[in-house]
Parts: sequence; structure tokens; C-alpha cells
Amino acid sequence: MLLNIALIIIACLEASYYFRAEDQGTLIFVPLKVNLLLLGYIVLQFLKRIIFKYRNWWDWIYFIGMIGLILPVFFGEHITYTFLFVLTGAGVVLLILPPLLDSFKLLWYER
Repeated sequence: MLLNIALIIIACLEASYYFRAEDQGTLIFVPLKVNLLLLGYIVLQFLKRIIFKYRNWWDWIYFIGMIGLILPVFFGEHITYTFLFVLTGAGVVLLILPPLLDSFKLLWYER
């Protein structure tokens, strides 16, 4: 459960950066702190895969979320700000979703 809480906190910190973005440059040129948070999220997800052997259908969703956060770095100059904001917003939501669903599952089966 602590692992899921850490993942949710990291995903919420990522969300706070991307949802406060005011221009296209902040979505393209991401600070090192935010990238390190994303790296920490990836490490925690791999730890979760090692610790818990059972895989859920939603365990792969965060990969799509990471793609949504990485694509603006490569294609940000050629895409409008609105599309970049929607893409990164969807990416952040897809980062939050797997640990939330895991937490709900853990709480549901503990009853």
C-alpha cells in the first residue's frame, strides 16, 4: 500500500507541473526535477512488478502515460499548444490511474 501511495504522490506532483504549464515551452523543456520524478515513478513501478507477481489488466497503462509526457519533447515544435496540453494531461491521468486502481483493489479485497 505504501508503494501505491508513493506512486500516487509522484504522479500528482507530475500533474501539478503539467497542469500549471502556461506556454508551449514549459511542456517541451521539462526541468530536471520533473524528469527525475518520472524516473522515480518508473523505478517504483518496476519494484512493484518484482514484489507483486500478479498482473492486472491496468498495469500497462502507465506506459501510454509516459509516452504522452515524452512526445512533446520530440514533436513540440510542430504541434499546437492545445494539443500538447491535452496530450500531457492525458499522460498524467494515465500515470495516476494504475496506482489508484491498485489501491482500490487492495482496499476492496481487505474487507
